[in-house]
Amino acid sequence: MTGRVPGRFTSRVVGVSHVDGYPENLGRVELAMRRPELYDEPPVELPAELVRDPGNEHDPNAVEVHVLGERVGYLAARTAATLAPLLDAGEPWAAAVAEVRVSQNNPGNPAITVVLQRLSPLVLQSVPSPRPGDPG
Repeated sequence: MTGRVPGRFTSRVVGVSHVDGYPENLGRVELAMRRPELYDEPPVELPAELVRDPGNEHDPNAVEVHVLGERVGYLAARTAATLAPLLDAGEPWAAAVAEVRVSQNNPGNPAITVVLQRLSPLVLQSVPSPRPGDPG
């Protein structure tokens, strides 16, 4: 990903099968996305947290993806290289798991897709005080 960063885009999560707790952690994510009361509906997006890992021995731009309080993997390297400096600068980003796929033919290579969205900074505007006699 080069040039201007879109305000909303998807990325894959890598290293999923190498994280402590796999495959149980992925099962919990899938279950949370398919709440019983919504079985007739498509899965819901599940909030995720992006956690910088600048001390990562393999990639100083590493960005962990945490869901339900536990790490499920990392943003793909190209995405992490783009987002890491923005996150380090304090730019707010939201993440949500959009899809989890585990192939019965290749369960050791699961796929997680996250939606990443730049959050607008909160702009506080001063509201003028009402003047005496103004309807309120």
